[in-house]
Parts: sequence; structure tokens; C-alpha cells
Amino acid sequence: KGEWSAAEVWTHVLQMSEHGAASITGILDAGKLPERARDEISGETRAGLGTSTDYWNAYLAIRNPLYQRVANAAGDEHLEVKINHPEFGDFSWREWFLFMRVHDLDHMRQLQSIAAAFA
Repeated sequence: KGEWSAAEVWTHVLQMSEHGAASITGILDAGKLPERARDEISGETRAGLGTSTDYWNAYLAIRNPLYQRVANAAGDEHLEVKINHPEFGDFSWREWFLFMRVHDLDHMRQLQSIAAAFA
């Protein structure tokens, strides 16, 4: 992790957020089994996102609708449907939602470290 650029970290966070949002809303709305999560660095960066603020706004555009959808859920929808993470195993949508929060906080700390190194 320590060798990732800030843009690579942000892109990874966006990719995992997109996967999580699609998986959770798919389960809540249709009870469908989501695709397998890929918690790995792609080496990619997002075209058109040149600053941390750009990445933050892209993150919020994914996160805010997901949080609203989860807030409107009863909480017991399709808990038998699992999102599989190759390293950590199977999660219900509620568990994946919590995993996403920890994942994001971990990478936000990583971004703070990268920023501090260049300050």
C-alpha cells in the first residue's frame, strides 16, 4: 500500500465504492447475487479527476446515494445473499456496508500520510 500514489489510492476507493454500491443496491432492490469484489490496486487513475477535491466529489457522488438507500432499507432484506471478498470471505449487504466504512477510513488515512509526506 505504501507505494501507491494518491491518485491510485483514490481510484481504488472509487472502484470498491462502485462495486459496493452496485452490490448492495442490487441485493436490496432485486435480491441478486453481486459479482465478486476485487480489493486490489488496478494501477489506474480516473480520467478527468486531477485533484483530491475532484476525487472526493466523485466519492461523494457514489457514497451519498448508497447511504440514503441503506437508510431507507428495513435491514433484513436478502441477508442470505452474500458478497464474496477473496481475502475476507462472505458478507451480507449489511456486513459489506460496514466493511466499506472500515476500508474507506483505512485508505483515507493512507491519503493523509501521502499528503503529509508532500507538505
